[in-house]
Amino acid sequence: MSERAEPRVRPASTTDAAVIARHRVRLFQQLADPARHAELEGMYAPSLAALVETLAEGTSLAWVEDAPAPAGSLVMHLVRRLPSPSSPSGREGYVVHVFVEPERRGMGLGAALVAAAEVAGRERGLSRIRLHSSDLAVEFYRRAGYTPRTNDFERFLR
Repeated sequence: MSERAEPRVRPASTTDAAVIARHRVRLFQQLADPARHAELEGMYAPSLAALVETLAEGTSLAWVEDAPAPAGSLVMHLVRRLPSPSSPSGREGYVVHVFVEPERRGMGLGAALVAAAEVAGRERGLSRIRLHSSDLAVEFYRRAGYTPRTNDFERFLR
């Protein structure tokens, strides 16, 4: 009986931005009506530009599977907020992107990506990590120790 190898992840750099941008498009395509898939392809170029910029600035951190063709990626923005009782340092991470190819889900790659972000967060003195989950991933984040919040609001300004 062979044991499945634990997924390995590595910090991403700007050279990985194209892979992550492609994952981001695939993420939204999987959540959207197939009629919108072509439209969502338009997210690739701006996602690539934003990833290159924020990774180069150091305002985002990212990880990819350590493989020739990574099947998963995660991006976390580093956010500075005013200190509060729940965030004494005011330093927080906001995970803006997690993607694992459908055929690789349930094999530990997502957990390895989240664990890498948490290690980096602790090393940088972050008070907490926040994220928004698709309905498909809610239980994954619960199992990882994340708790839902119910007081978030938004207003579009465009």
